[in-house]
Amino acid sequence: MMTDYATRWAIRLPDGRLAMSSVGQAWMWDNRQTAEQAIGYFQHNAERMGITDWRGEIVRQYCTPWLADSDTGERLVDELTAWLARETGTAQ
Repeated sequence: MMTDYATRWAIRLPDGRLAMSSVGQAWMWDNRQTAEQAIGYFQHNAERMGITDWRGEIVRQYCTPWLADSDTGERLVDELTAWLARETGTAQ
């Protein structure tokens, strides 16, 4: 059974850490467009404080579906190969 892999988006701050909420959780978005809106907010507010060269960046994380101990490595490799082919538009 083929499952899709999720992509999460975050903002990496100039010091290398991820942008965090006030409760210590990394801010993450389900699509790049929303992350781009958020980084625009960061840049705008940095400029309002006089920081004109703030250089955070949008980063992504690929997340696998949940795997059971009984799932084989071969199944995982097959799914990763098929997913990568779909993402890059190449043949398996």
